[in-house]
Amino acid sequence: MGELMDTMETKANGSTGPKSAQGKAAVAKNALKHGAYSEAVAILGEDPADFEALHDGMVTSLQPVGPLEEALTDRLARVWWRIERVGRAERESLQSCLEWELRRRNVDRVANPTRMAMFLSTSVGDGHHAERLQRHEGQLERSFYRTLHELERLQARRQGQAVMPPVVLDVNISSE
Repeated sequence: MGELMDTMETKANGSTGPKSAQGKAAVAKNALKHGAYSEAVAILGEDPADFEALHDGMVTSLQPVGPLEEALTDRLARVWWRIERVGRAERESLQSCLEWELRRRNVDRVANPTRMAMFLSTSVGDGHHAERLQRHEGQLERSFYRTLHELERLQARRQGQAVMPPVVLDVNISSE
């Protein structure tokens, strides 16, 4: 083990990274292209290239500067991807329930599939499946907007604009 560590340390000390301006420019974006989240965010059945396209589009649109803005942009892309995943899960769940119900009733279609889907969404499993998906989607959306607002504040401050601290409002709704 000690010999392996010595060899790794020797190789690391000899590595100086890219020397040309083009090489340095290429590795400057490594955190964006090869971040820990870029591969792990896509699950079975999802195309990592679709996530990369979304991520690249956000980077192009938001123009992050520096590691903090880059991290916030990366988080925005991951949260947006998950919001879309929840939407797909909800649609697929309703579609599956509707197809099952049509087979059960031995019919090809129903007069109002939207109404049937809404009814089925409350009766799947323990009856709270759709509610949980909607709650999860709401949490993700709040996270997305909090992150976006923080990125906007950082960018405004970097550009020399006066930035107000975020306003926090505590709402307590109770009958007491």
